[in-house]
Order: sequence, then structure tokens, then C-alpha cells
Amino acid sequence: MRSSIINFFSTPVLAVELLATSLAANVLALSTSVFVIIVLNRYVAFGVDGTLLTIAIGTLIALLFEYVFRRVRFNLAAQVISRTVADYSTKAFTAVAFGREGEFESVPPRTVRDVIRASDDVHKFYTAPTLCSALDIPFAAVFLLAIFFLDPTLCAIATAFIIGVTVFCYFLWWGSITKKAELDRLNRRSSAMIESSLSAPETIRFFGYAVAIRDSWRQNAQALRTAATKVMDSGSRIQTLGRLAGGVLTVLIVSVGAQEVVYGDLSIGALIGVNILAVRALGPIMQVGQLLQGYKETRDKIRAVDTFSKLPSEAVSGVELTKYSGSLRIRDVGFRYADSAASVFESVNLDLSGGQVLVVTGPNGSGKTTLARLFTGALEPTTGNIIVDGVNLSQIQLSWWRKKVMYLPQEPRFLDGSIRDNFSYYKSDISDGDIKNLLERVGLGHLVAQTSVGVDRKLHAAGSNLSLGMRRRLALARALTYGGPLAIFDEPTEGMDADGKKHVYNVLNKLASGNTTIICCSHDADIIRGAHHVIDLGMRPVPRISTVAKN
Repeated sequence: MRSSIINFFSTPVLAVELLATSLAANVLALSTSVFVIIVLNRYVAFGVDGTLLTIAIGTLIALLFEYVFRRVRFNLAAQVISRTVADYSTKAFTAVAFGREGEFESVPPRTVRDVIRASDDVHKFYTAPTLCSALDIPFAAVFLLAIFFLDPTLCAIATAFIIGVTVFCYFLWWGSITKKAELDRLNRRSSAMIESSLSAPETIRFFGYAVAIRDSWRQNAQALRTAATKVMDSGSRIQTLGRLAGGVLTVLIVSVGAQEVVYGDLSIGALIGVNILAVRALGPIMQVGQLLQGYKETRDKIRAVDTFSKLPSEAVSGVELTKYSGSLRIRDVGFRYADSAASVFESVNLDLSGGQVLVVTGPNGSGKTTLARLFTGALEPTTGNIIVDGVNLSQIQLSWWRKKVMYLPQEPRFLDGSIRDNFSYYKSDISDGDIKNLLERVGLGHLVAQTSVGVDRKLHAAGSNLSLGMRRRLALARALTYGGPLAIFDEPTEGMDADGKKHVYNVLNKLASGNTTIICCSHDADIIRGAHHVIDLGMRPVPRISTVAKN
């Protein structure tokens, strides 16, 4: 709201138009009170029907113009909002899609989802009606000014009452904000428990977590109901106070005004008109608390989205080589995660020529996957450089590079959708026949051949409806889509049976015979035997590098 107002003031013409239409609409809103005063003071006293008809028609015309001005103001406010409020949903999602992968290591997935959902809530508050309501608040002075010209005493009473109600409501609204924050916290806890229950049902049942989770759920559900009741109670109090305030203000105005009528200081028509004006002045003021509550909640969400979107994103520019030979030069490469005091590895040096095979071994947690991700460009070395045909990988355009690299991650995951979707999103012009050929290469032709839907077969929950071995082979087929000169496979045979391994070996042998450079992170002895170079990350911090002579 504040940024919207600041933004329209930065465009003078739009600001003047918006303020002018707001003033006109609120001035025209006085017409009903004027109508009542004139009718009661003039028509009732003299009974001239022509006068009544003229006044009624004039008032209706004024109301029509009020409607027109409010519609114009709404359209102007919509322009302000469109200029002010960025598409926060897209902004947050873009940060996820294009952010540097290493920057998200310490961000829990649930936090990412919460930020994206919060970005949608920004649009629910920053709307044209919200801005119009905010603009009506200062123009409540128009109604109070009209009361002042009719009766300064009644104006003082109405002003003092409205200020008092506003202050009292502010404390109620502030308490409501605190209760709403507690409700949101409990809702997030419920979502976390649901997510855990759905993602790991076997773990929950086998290890006896079910009872503890059920009891925790029951306790949280009770707290959630209590918190929801408190929030609803706060909202009900505010609404009730709004209705009550209007009634009390009427009693005050009529009681004091009636005495003035008796003493001849005020007419009946003026008294009724003052009452209408006072209630109209109170209406916008009662919006203050709701706007403040919405602004407070939305401001926190905007900050979360803005902070999240400031995480470094991948560079969209860079060098594209005319031709890539598949060679890599690794110069004094080391890596350390930001939250770690020790390096994962240090001083890795190796020249990998096109068509050679490098195998990276080492115990779990030694950094095999980290090294693979350095080669893909997902991470950048803490020290040293990776040279691609004479150019530092950090200067290479990543979108180009990833079409030259066949990459099989250690944890293969897929988008929710069809098999076709997961290939066509990667390569838009791929045909169904190409997809089937790739699946045949990894021994998964039956995956589509034995179903009536073929490549429209659905993948759910990142592909978890398939076994690990099938997921890995499907990811291998996806990696082969572009057929680049460099293959980086992280644990390509893990979780596979003999038949699955046979198909992976066939793929590796065909790539090697085609002069493709291969980097494999693996403990598989058959893969290690085919290596030209072996990096053993079990030796820390400087790994052992062996070169195998080939006849």
C-alpha cells in the first residue's frame, strides 16, 4: 500500500488524476445528505412538488457522477497497482528456476514452497480496491468539514468520537495480528506433518513414529482450533465494534443535536443530515485497522520474497565455443561449502583429453557428487579453475554448456507429467520416435510399449512411482538426448540389477568408442577398469590421482 502510494506520486499526472477523482467522488457523496436537509427544511415546510422533483433529479445525477468517478478512479488505481506490484509469484519462482544451485543448499524445500505461496498472497492484498479504500480515508475529512459548516459543536463531537474509536480499534487489530501469526505458525506445522506422513509412510510405520506423530497432530490440531477461534473472535469483535460505533455515534449526534433543535439553533433536516455525514465519515476510518493488518502481513511476505529473489542467479551470458573437443583441464581445484570450516577437497589437478574416461571414487560423503556438479557448472570452485578448450568454465554460457554435457545426477528426479513432457521440456523438437529410441538404448522400451498411453505415461512425485533402477535408466536416456561430447554420470549403476547394469555398460562402451569424454562417479569395478584416470577422494584433503596406461 505504501509503495503503491509512493509509486503514483512518482507519476504526477496519474497522481493528480487519482486524487482529483477521489475528491470528486467524495464530494458528490455529500449529495444524499444535502438532499435530506433540503427536503426536510424546504419541501416539508412548503410542499412544492416541483421543488422536490428538481432536488431528487439533481441528487440522482450527482449519484450517477459519483459512480462514474469511482469507476474512473478504480481504473487509475489498477494502473498504479500494475506499475507498482511486480509479479511476485513469478519473481519467487524465477529465483528457484534460475538461481545458482549452490545458493539453495541451506534453504529447506518447505521454506521455498512457503515463499512461493507467500508471493501469491501479495497480490491478494495489493489490489485496486485496497488502494481505493486507502485513498478514501483522508477524504473522510470532507464529511467532517461539511458537518463543521452545519454545526461546529456536532463536528467536534464526531471528530473526537472517530479518533477515539480509531485508537481503540488499532489495539484490537494489533492483537489480531499477533493471533494471526500464531495461527500461521500452527498451519505451517500441520503442513510439515502432512508432508512427512505422505513422503515417508513406510518409515513412519516400521520405526513406530505413527503414535508420536498422531499425538503431535492431535495436540497441534487442538492448538490450531484454539488459535483459529481467537482470530475469528478478534475479527468478530472488530466487526461488532464497527456496527456498535455507528450506533453510538448516532445516539451522540442526535442527543446533542436534538437539544439544539429544541432551542432553535439547528433544523431537523440539518440534524439528520449531520448524522448521515458523521456515519459516512466513520466508514472509511473503520477500514484503517483492516488495511494495517493486511499491510503488516503482506509487508513481511514481500520482504521474504525480495530476500529470496536476491539470491544469486545463474549468468545468462557467456562464451559459446564454435566447437568443443570434450577436453577438460582441472587446475588446483578445491571446494568448501559456505557453512563448513573444512574443504571437501583441495588441489585437484588433471588434464582430461577428449575421448578419455575419468572415474571418481571415494566413500560416501567424500565429495564425488560435488565434483561432478563443479563440472556441470552448478557449483563454482572455491579455489582453482576448470578450463574448457582454453576457456574458464565460469565464463562459458551455461545454457550452451549443458547441451554439450550428458549428465546423470546421483538422485534422478523428474517433473510431474508425462515421459514426453520430461524430454520435450529439455529438447522442444524431440519426436516420440526419438524418445522411444532413447528408451530402447537403456533397456526401457517396455516402459512405453506395454502401455496404451505410450510416452504419455505419467510420472508422479519426481518419478517415485518407478523403482530407483528404472529412474536411473530413464534419467540416463534423458541425458543422451543431445549427445554431447562430454558425459558426466554420477553413480550410473547404483540400485540396478544385472540387466540394468548391462544396458548402462553398453551405453558407456558405445560412448567411449565414439570418442566421448566420460566422467563417472562410481564404485563399480567394471567401470573403474575402463578408466584412463582415477581420482580417489578418500584421500583428504588432497585426493590421489592415478593414470592408467592403455595399450
